[in-house]
Amino acid sequence: MPPNQLLTFIVSRIRLLPIKTILLQVSVALYFPVNAQFSDSFTDGDLTNSPEWTGTVSHFTVNANSQLQLNNPGEATTSFLSSAYQASSLSGYEWQFFIRLAFAPSANNFARVYLVSDQPNPTSSLNGYFLQFGEAGSADAIELFRQTGLSTTSVCRASTSGGIASAFTVRVRVLRSEAGLWQLFVDYTGGYDFDLEASATDNTYSSSAYLGIRCTYTSGNASNFFFDDFYMGTEIIDESPPQIQAVQAISSTELNVVFGERIESVTAQSPLNYFVNNGVGQATTAILQADQKTVRLSFAQSFLNATTSQLTVTNVEDLAGNAITSAQASFFFFQQPVVEYKDIIFTEIFPDPTPVIGLPEAEFVELFNRSDKPISLQGWKFSDASSTATLPAHILMPGDYVIITPTASAASFATFRTVIGISGFPTLNNGADNLKLRDAADLLIDEVNYNDAWYKDDDKRQGGWTLELIDPENSCAEEENWVASEHVSGGTPGTENSVKASKPDLTGPRLLSAIPTSAIQLKLRFDEKLNKDIPPVSAFMISPALVVSQINFANTSLRELLVELESPIQLQQRYIITVTSIYDCSGNSIQPDHREVSFGFPEPAEAGDVVINEILFNPRPFGVDFLELFNYSDKYINLKNWSVGNFESGNAVNLRTITTDDFLLPPKAFIALTVDPFTIHLIIQKHRIC
Repeated sequence: MPPNQLLTFIVSRIRLLPIKTILLQVSVALYFPVNAQFSDSFTDGDLTNSPEWTGTVSHFTVNANSQLQLNNPGEATTSFLSSAYQASSLSGYEWQFFIRLAFAPSANNFARVYLVSDQPNPTSSLNGYFLQFGEAGSADAIELFRQTGLSTTSVCRASTSGGIASAFTVRVRVLRSEAGLWQLFVDYTGGYDFDLEASATDNTYSSSAYLGIRCTYTSGNASNFFFDDFYMGTEIIDESPPQIQAVQAISSTELNVVFGERIESVTAQSPLNYFVNNGVGQATTAILQADQKTVRLSFAQSFLNATTSQLTVTNVEDLAGNAITSAQASFFFFQQPVVEYKDIIFTEIFPDPTPVIGLPEAEFVELFNRSDKPISLQGWKFSDASSTATLPAHILMPGDYVIITPTASAASFATFRTVIGISGFPTLNNGADNLKLRDAADLLIDEVNYNDAWYKDDDKRQGGWTLELIDPENSCAEEENWVASEHVSGGTPGTENSVKASKPDLTGPRLLSAIPTSAIQLKLRFDEKLNKDIPPVSAFMISPALVVSQINFANTSLRELLVELESPIQLQQRYIITVTSIYDCSGNSIQPDHREVSFGFPEPAEAGDVVINEILFNPRPFGVDFLELFNYSDKYINLKNWSVGNFESGNAVNLRTITTDDFLLPPKAFIALTVDPFTIHLIIQKHRIC
């Protein structure tokens, strides 16, 4: 193969490589005795070898980006470089280079690139052709000139007027035919998507000895000229098919396919040339977009959600007629479904990692997707009572778990499957905390109001063990559905819980108490979460008669109802409230034996209203200490925040709070206080039997 043909073959085969790689490979081929091939991508970092540049060399440098840069600070002058190359004929030649001017060019600040010159000094009298970048006025356009001696004549001017009127980055390609036709192509982004900007015929000069660069500038622009990727030689023939640059799903049935170059419209718009796997099939429409590189595809079948699919393209041609035989590209489609309450739930909580049992010494919560939908957690909020953290992008597939932990702790859980480290992770309180999970629209998805009594194990509540959810399908249960982990390591982050079991809620709610909060309002407390639908006023009956006017939930726990009354509650009157048509979160009706409680309006206690009636301080074996109180008055008295303790030297010591909740002690009623209510209950039952 002749040398010229060999170089042409090498260049055509590397068309799709990065330009730095192209120029390096072309340079390797230059040792053949070919006719005036030239390239320099400045990757060698100097101006003295392969090729050698001469002129005001000290005014230029090769910067950290491997680009030729003017560097003559403080000067206002003209600097130039040139490099020798011999071309006895310019027929079928191509010139290509990158140029950036970091300022708006003018008559005093402009650049010239000499494509052809018979002299080494582009500032002197010469014969040749140059491209000028910058002129007076604001309509600056790239222009090709012929120079004879010191006089210049325009050959052709780019059609984009003002294309370089401000700071610019462009790549230029110039072709000269055997007949002397000059064609000027420009990409105003600095890439390789060239547009024909101008053309004209000029046969005045048909050989060359030098390539040249000339920079004329004021002192403020002495370092604002940049050049790169020079190639001069045989025209590079495009013999490579277009490449798929990107595939993006824009809906469940539409794709945008972006090619690396402009493509021919007929083959681009044939739906038969596009196929997607996973049961989707061939495209139904294909529309070439205005950039001539993007094709909008539509399909009859939807893409699988949260799934990577493959697009196969055949027979699509570029503008040079090179056709794709078969090319594949993958794309990922995801569409956030409608997310409902409890689709994602907390299934494990690690508030107290010390002492270490076997897990990393770091707090975490575990989330589980109990739905049949892939769900993106991006933008979701995880919070406790005092702080909130935002979750990053992550798609949680149906039936999958994910560990959420502080960023600094994420590496510690690397062996425990999927883990997400987040900044601002809420500190989990050891004793109790309220955890909430909200989606990106701030809708509540799950909430857990845990406390350390949920461990149901005094040793494990001291630390090192997680709280695990027993039945993920029982979305209504709360404390009865959580317990300490039974795994030997202390927990099961990222996997099925050690205590997992079917524990459906088959029991209806119980009415625990009715506490007046004002003369015309009652607060009813139940032992579990109720159905979110507010019950009707007809479900409540009070004797002696009080008319119920309105019902509302007291808070988001759905365990307390506020009952509004039309007339006030009378003092020292015993009332009974009976409820019907009340359902828990699981749909169970209220238990028949627990739908009625008594109440009265609480009054302030005075000295002697409540008395210590009985004390057991030295019980028999298996017995228990207790203290019995008796309401000697005719009042209903609320024992909330009352305390008992010892008196020593006239001072109260060892005070213990009886309860922090509302608790009505009726007139002439007794109550026993003890550390072991279960044993006291058995004693009471025994006495009743006897």
